[in-house]
Amino acid sequence: EFIKNSDINKYGVEVGDAKLIYLRWEDDIEQYLTLKRHLSRFKEILLDQVRRYEEDYPWFALHRAREQGIFDSAEKILVPYRSKSNIFGYSVDKIYSSRDVFYITPKNSPLSLKYLLALLNSKLYYLWLYHRGKRKGEILELYQQPLSEIPVKQISATEQHLFVALVDQIITAKLRDPRADTTGLEQKIDQHVYKLYDLTPEEVK
Repeated sequence: EFIKNSDINKYGVEVGDAKLIYLRWEDDIEQYLTLKRHLSRFKEILLDQVRRYEEDYPWFALHRAREQGIFDSAEKILVPYRSKSNIFGYSVDKIYSSRDVFYITPKNSPLSLKYLLALLNSKLYYLWLYHRGKRKGEILELYQQPLSEIPVKQISATEQHLFVALVDQIITAKLRDPRADTTGLEQKIDQHVYKLYDLTPEEVK
């Protein structure tokens, strides 16, 4: 499955019918004349990218090497590089993507990825990303530096279960229908996040 930035929604992803063509860089593109003809329309743009980053790639290379494990990881949070709001998707499938999608995968951490997903999609974390993260105008830039600096609340596995249970309900609904209305469940998560950080009613407002 192949996705792009716009396919990601909160807690899920819409996989379209986009196809992914693999061509090893050491292959001779002259063997694939139809593909060459199509890519040649964008040759100057592609060459400009190679020159700008001083890369040693052939002009037709659309993809830069990434660690294979992030695509194959059984559980992952999908992050659009730029977004109008904090949109973090979730998948357990093997998913490949364009370069404007980042992945958060499980590490040796006591924190559940679904607990982290609940926090990242909450209204409180949107405020943090908007005021402390990086923006281009009103658009959030969601890449490593701002994301790795978010002060994530460390809680026990038992305490995380409340968030995970709500996230599971949302994910189940999104799997049935990617556009399912899960507003009520998301509002419950927001309320739990407010309690997690001991916010007063005035601060919540």
